Amino acid sequence: MPIRVTVPASTSNLGPGFDLLGLALGLYLRVELRGTGRSRLERTGSLAGLPVHPGGDLLLRSARSLARRAGKVLPPLDLLVHSEIPVSRGLGSSGAAIAAGLLLADALLGTRLAREDLAAIGADLEGHPENVAASLLGGLVAGLPGERGGWTFFRPPYDPRLRPAVAWPSVEISTEEARAALPARVRFAVARDNARHLAALLEGLRLLDPYLLRIGIRDGLHVPHRAPSIPAYRAVVSAARRAGALAATISGSGSAVLALCSSSGAASRCARAMAAAFRRGGVRAEGRALAIPRRGARLA
Repeated sequence: MPIRVTVPASTSNLGPGFDLLGLALGLYLRVELRGTGRSRLERTGSLAGLPVHPGGDLLLRSARSLARRAGKVLPPLDLLVHSEIPVSRGLGSSGAAIAAGLLLADALLGTRLAREDLAAIGADLEGHPENVAASLLGGLVAGLPGERGGWTFFRPPYDPRLRPAVAWPSVEISTEEARAALPARVRFAVARDNARHLAALLEGLRLLDPYLLRIGIRDGLHVPHRAPSIPAYRAVVSAARRAGALAATISGSGSAVLALCSSSGAASRCARAMAAAFRRGGVRAEGRALAIPRRGARLA
């Protein structure tokens, strides 16, 4: 009987929550295990045509990593993988692939690990915790190093009316490229103010408070250094605010822009406005109003 895995996308950072906060998004990676005994990997959707050797595929690498940790052998897999998550846009395509591989291997090998344990393995593989955790657990997730090593995850509360909108241009930005733009050191005042903004952001998400979200979304650690690589970034953020966004910032490492909204209607208006602003800046773009999957990855 085939095993099917459905994994949501994610956005990360949310401004000052750098390498901490992840939010699941209703764009999906779907994997079907058609059988074992032969190695075959068929990719469709946003993954079609990606020049990735099977040995370098994140989904397969994460599945094999779990097998090694469990002291088991993963058989050759015949997989069909379809994704609607744009690649290299800061929408967690890599995190979703890692999450899918871990969940698939867990089901196939019968290791029956808790989702938090899978998220910790995924954080080790990706180097930061928030995308994999949001894809596996759903909703809003915070991940940080644990007291004795490993990772700790918790679920900050957020108002159920919260609706995200995203828009992404045709420009791709790899995570490696985006991290290379970051400074090795920051001024004390920047670190201090980021902690202040993070506190306001978390309370703003809990209450869906426009003022707290507006001041809480501010960031000095990564957004100022990554924004210049995103075409028309300031115009896109301004367009989101005019369309009713409570806050707007870079999604993950970019090039997508995220807007946080108070209703589905506002999210739809923001998605259209942001995509139009990208186009006025001279690049093709797409915008979507999305749900926040509360369950995270699903197995069937």
